[in-house]
Amino acid sequence: MGLFDFIRPARSAGALKPPDTKKVVVLGLDGAPYTLIRRLVGEGRLPHISRLLKAGSLSPMTTSLPDVSSVAWTSFMTGRNPGRHNVYGFMDRQDDSYDLYFPNSKSIQGGTLWDYLGKRGKRMVAINVPTTYPAPQVPGVLISGFVAIDFEKAVYPVSLLPFLKQMDYRIDVDLQLARSDPDRFFEDLFTTHDRRTEAILHFLDHEPWDLFTAVFTGTDRLQHFFWEHMEKGISPYGEEFLRFYDAVDESVGKIVERIGRDAHLILLSDHGFCLLEKEVYINTFLKKQGYLNFTKDSPESLADIDPKSQAYCLDPARIYINRKDTHPQGSVEPGTACEDLKNRLMQEFSALRDEENGEPMIQKVWTREELYDGDFSHRAPDLVLQPRYGYDLKGAVGRNTLTGRGALTGMHTYDDAMFYIRDYALNPPGEPRDGDPPRVSIFDLVPTILKLMGEEAPPDMDGKALI
Repeated sequence: MGLFDFIRPARSAGALKPPDTKKVVVLGLDGAPYTLIRRLVGEGRLPHISRLLKAGSLSPMTTSLPDVSSVAWTSFMTGRNPGRHNVYGFMDRQDDSYDLYFPNSKSIQGGTLWDYLGKRGKRMVAINVPTTYPAPQVPGVLISGFVAIDFEKAVYPVSLLPFLKQMDYRIDVDLQLARSDPDRFFEDLFTTHDRRTEAILHFLDHEPWDLFTAVFTGTDRLQHFFWEHMEKGISPYGEEFLRFYDAVDESVGKIVERIGRDAHLILLSDHGFCLLEKEVYINTFLKKQGYLNFTKDSPESLADIDPKSQAYCLDPARIYINRKDTHPQGSVEPGTACEDLKNRLMQEFSALRDEENGEPMIQKVWTREELYDGDFSHRAPDLVLQPRYGYDLKGAVGRNTLTGRGALTGMHTYDDAMFYIRDYALNPPGEPRDGDPPRVSIFDLVPTILKLMGEEAPPDMDGKALI
């Protein structure tokens, strides 16, 4: 089925009376696709979300590029593109080096939604939002999402640590179990979800807040490893997949019941998901075409790059030209030589096809200028590859084949995220015609939230209010 096979005509919610409040609750279902939500509702599942759809607007949404959680959730919490917030992937390259680092909350530039609201005297609670570690000091409560190395540094204020430890709160599931012991993985998945729900309900009741943001990341973890089981109906984990979505729906119902009509309500996912058919190793392609080489036969990292190399790839599908003015061992002169190389790479990537079936593997090649602008756009990749559904583009340096398969069976997508708002029809309408791209972007979230709270969005934000 295609991306828009489950789209139905939008029901006008404009006649519904929004609550007389400026408080907002935002619930994130990490990686939950618009099409899957529509499909499960159509099959009679997700009764709580189904009731919400009758009282508001659900739309497909595009996310950031690359379409990974660290970039997407940072774009959500800032309302800005990576050229302004400075996060481009799960790992980024250090300036004047080939060493990599994990971006975290200290990497984010330009301020976040809660920074902006804190200056206006608003209080907030944020639970499990990715890229919020180490936990910054906020006017309220913040419990970091992944990647959180030290739980002691993942909670603000620290006085909440004894309570969270006592309830056995967990930031993430043990992903190794998905490979080694799926039964234990599902046990951990459900337990982690239950603890998250318990914490959300507790802080809804016991903390003053104007903005309450909470993210369920179990959906993303589940889909990476068990999407194929769900899509192909493979027992028993296909049934467990659906049972977890039932648990998420039940948690949404409890939260909605708790807040009643005392707050505006938004649901969203940070990206979509689809079946992963093959991994594509872009650095292998660059080596084959003569653009990349390493000083070792079995390179361990990008630090082993040969100084004569012209380009390389970082996860996921970010192409950097090895320029003399930006890299310590750069080989490409800035200016005409760099532009000529970029144009050749765009042509070759656009023509890249699956060796087995001849299908194109790249949906679109984006340039830095098309995606990014801002004070940090000089750190952006020169090109970003948007894959076709089913082809997961990787930046591994030690692969000798162009394609392969790992443990994952599901992959992120750019244009099947979802956005829901209660009591409003979207303006402009969020439902596209068949074949049209979604009309809602993840960059629109902060301006929309601010408008619900009676605040104006800063002029340097990239989105627009949807109501």
